[in-house]
Amino acid sequence: MLLFLESIGTMEVILIMLVILMFFGSKSIPDISRTIGRTMRDVRDATQGIKDEINKSTQEMKGEFDETRAKFRNELDISKHIDEVKSSVNGSSTVDELKQIRTDLNAEPTSAPTPIKEIVEEKTPTEGREHSEKV
Repeated sequence: MLLFLESIGTMEVILIMLVILMFFGSKSIPDISRTIGRTMRDVRDATQGIKDEINKSTQEMKGEFDETRAKFRNELDISKHIDEVKSSVNGSSTVDELKQIRTDLNAEPTSAPTPIKEIVEEKTPTEGREHSEKV
């Protein structure tokens, strides 16, 4: 608008005003200017309403985005902790030992167990040796 006014001189503005006065008449000029003013105000109000609506929807979307981002970060933190626990558990020797014990317990025995009576008899000396040693 300013560029348009800078290119028009004073004489051109007076000439435009005279043409408007002659075309519309002196009685209808105030009504026309009032109508133009109302129209400009309505356009400004509509523009402001559109801006407000856009800002409102943007704020709602931003709120939803912030909630989603917070949930995602929380899940990432939890998964990091889970990974740390997994790595500490997997690296532990007690876990490996427990796994080995479980494997041993679940394994089928390869031979029949030796009765306790036989083990005790092997460790006790025979009667013949006792007599020969005493003599």
